[in-house]
Amino acid sequence: MHGPEGSEKEVLAAWREMRDILLPTKLHITALALNERRSWRIVTRGGVRIELGRESRNERLHRFVDLFDDMNATGRNIQYVDLRYDTGAAVGWKAPDEAPSEE
Repeated sequence: MHGPEGSEKEVLAAWREMRDILLPTKLHITALALNERRSWRIVTRGGVRIELGRESRNERLHRFVDLFDDMNATGRNIQYVDLRYDTGAAVGWKAPDEAPSEE
């Protein structure tokens, strides 16, 4: 967990809230950062980066949880989800593995 000097309690409290919100996805937070501009970023154990921005962080994280099953249904691996929008999200996908085809 990282944040500006003096933000330790705020970051810890946010981590607890976000951890609980993410429970339905089974994703675990490995890094939580609050930058100098007061913008939040999560990195999960699987390497998914979630950009929450400065405002409405819990509302945006709930939106991520609501979208999670649909994103997983694509069969692609998520690289990042940018939720810094009033509605919706931008999703970046990891490049597919170079696996041999099963022909």
